[in-house]
Amino acid sequence: MGGPGDPPEGTPEGGPVGGEDEYRSVVFDESFVRAARLQEYSAQERMADHAPAVRRRPPLRRGLSRQALILFLLIALAFGTAIYMGVRHPYQTSAVRRPAEPLRMTVIPLAPAGKVPGHADAEYLYGHSPAAQYRVGAEGIPLPASRRTAHFSDSQVVSALTTAKDYIVRSSLDPDVLVGDQVRA
Repeated sequence: MGGPGDPPEGTPEGGPVGGEDEYRSVVFDESFVRAARLQEYSAQERMADHAPAVRRRPPLRRGLSRQALILFLLIALAFGTAIYMGVRHPYQTSAVRRPAEPLRMTVIPLAPAGKVPGHADAEYLYGHSPAAQYRVGAEGIPLPASRRTAHFSDSQVVSALTTAKDYIVRSSLDPDVLVGDQVRA
């Protein structure tokens, strides 16, 4: 059984056994180690050999920043405008300042005061109007000319049109439906 870093089946034959075996071929002699050693400068050495910054930063200002000053000016301008508009409203004219007149009301009757022409003989008026040519009830809904289509035969098209006409007659022309009663077919 291998360690926590080994594969579950164990290390393959001929392969490295552990992590240290991978670096056995590399030889670190003393000159290599001395050359590779990091040299940390002391605080004194770092202070003595001071190089200037790559980019100069502007000194910090002690007063208000430019953005705060602009914000203050905008707020002051808004308050000044609001006060000016409150004192001198641009929409007030001399016509608005007049005293209000009392409310006047006119009642218009919806029913005519005199006789309406033709009120005595409504059948005569209907017979001489353009509506006289229309048929009444289910007869007023004629079926259009029917023909077969690519997917439906002539009898299927006629059956669908008849069903649609029956639906219209029952839903729109039945007096029980018009007054709100329930109609079960």
